[in-house]
Amino acid sequence: MGARPDPGEHAIRGLYAVTLSEEGYEGTASLLTDTLGFRHVDEEGNRFRFDTGEGGAGARVDVLSEPNALRGAVAVGPPPSTTWRAWRAPTRRRRRRAVRDRHRRARLHR
Repeated sequence: MGARPDPGEHAIRGLYAVTLSEEGYEGTASLLTDTLGFRHVDEEGNRFRFDTGEGGAGARVDVLSEPNALRGAVAVGPPPSTTWRAWRAPTRRRRRRAVRDRHRRARLHR
């Protein structure tokens, strides 16, 4: 790795939350709560908030239900992804199986 182009104090150190825009929120809500262990903690209008662990920065997903929004177009390159860490191997294996069994369209990465 080369030298940093900017001082470390200006580097991105994390993300506060992820926002997903979906045609409907129900399927994503089921994946988050029933399979991945998130909790539904708030909603306002078409925004549904889910937290994992202690919640807050780095442990939050907002799902926007936008049935009339334009659909995304296929582009070149890999799809964007978001990862949350499961510290213990048994938890990772159990959740991977649950995603595979309940949500066949989900993309699983190791």
